[in-house]
Amino acid sequence: MARHTYWLPLNNTLDAIDVNIAGGGGSGGTSGTDGDPFTIGTSGLNPMGGVVNHSDTVADGKEAMVALDGQRRMKVAGTLTTTPPTSATATTPTQTTVGTTAVVVYVANANRVSVTLQNNGLGRMYIACGAFDPTSSNYSFSLPACGSINDGSSPMIRLTEWKGEIRAINSAAGGLLNPQEFTP
Repeated sequence: MARHTYWLPLNNTLDAIDVNIAGGGGSGGTSGTDGDPFTIGTSGLNPMGGVVNHSDTVADGKEAMVALDGQRRMKVAGTLTTTPPTSATATTPTQTTVGTTAVVVYVANANRVSVTLQNNGLGRMYIACGAFDPTSSNYSFSLPACGSINDGSSPMIRLTEWKGEIRAINSAAGGLLNPQEFTP
């Protein structure tokens, strides 16, 4: 077999060899601009790859591949609930007076499915999801005041999947909160 020597031109600016790829290797329209129209069977896309691997941990600062399962589905961390939680038991809603000092509305409950909360008073109600006392500037969410006491004009909020402690404080004395807890 004969050996041949080829001299390739050196790009002195880049200190590299210029190479034109005639086919494959990323040529042929495998990129596009965000928002460009797409036509099935015609438009080029960059293929995405991954690795089938049942060990999904990679050390900080290291490169990683997208993890796939054996059916080429991309693995995603977390859980997805496709059916709404159901409940067979509910506490009796009891109107609770909430003043300008924070109170515990519900302690943590691992069996809780959901909680509903409605402000039926004249002050803004600040709710904390967690073991901290809410304030007017540090809270999880707030419920606006009603137009008049118990008129039901403040929205009712339903918390699903929250199993931790719930606390409340009102912007004025004599606030009224109607909580209700649902369990299986």
